[in-house]
Amino acid sequence: NNDTNALVVSGGEPLLQQEELIVLFEKLKKLGWWIEVETNGTIVPQDTFLELVDQINCSPKLTNNVQDSEERRIVFSSLRKLSLCGKTSFKFVVSGKTDVWEIKKLVSDYEMKEVYLMPEGRTRKEQAEKYEEVLGLSLSLGFLFSTRLHVLFWDNKRGV
Repeated sequence: NNDTNALVVSGGEPLLQQEELIVLFEKLKKLGWWIEVETNGTIVPQDTFLELVDQINCSPKLTNNVQDSEERRIVFSSLRKLSLCGKTSFKFVVSGKTDVWEIKKLVSDYEMKEVYLMPEGRTRKEQAEKYEEVLGLSLSLGFLFSTRLHVLFWDNKRGV
């Protein structure tokens, strides 16, 4: 007997399977489930998808993520729709003060309401090195703060 009727869908990128997820979500909503989705905000969500989801956690990639070009990282129509739906928290992984200008611009351009800053770091040690700086930035800018809890729990371990 499981009394937890909640589902969190994370990635890769869940919105790549939007059609299939809509079918699943419709069935779960009929049973009273809470549905939460993690996304990077690069794929425009369908209206039906947004109607079925209770919470969206969007982590747009910043310039400090040099693997992708800006046009691949920042998709205007997707971020705008996610921001306007009223169900989205935005989370930014921060490497330092140099990221602030970009975050402030994104928050302003897309009218993001609930914004979290998280210290960059793949290990507990790297997280600890940036914790105080990013916490200070969060407080001074009026943003929320979060650690990257999975890193604090499991360090750099894969497959947990």
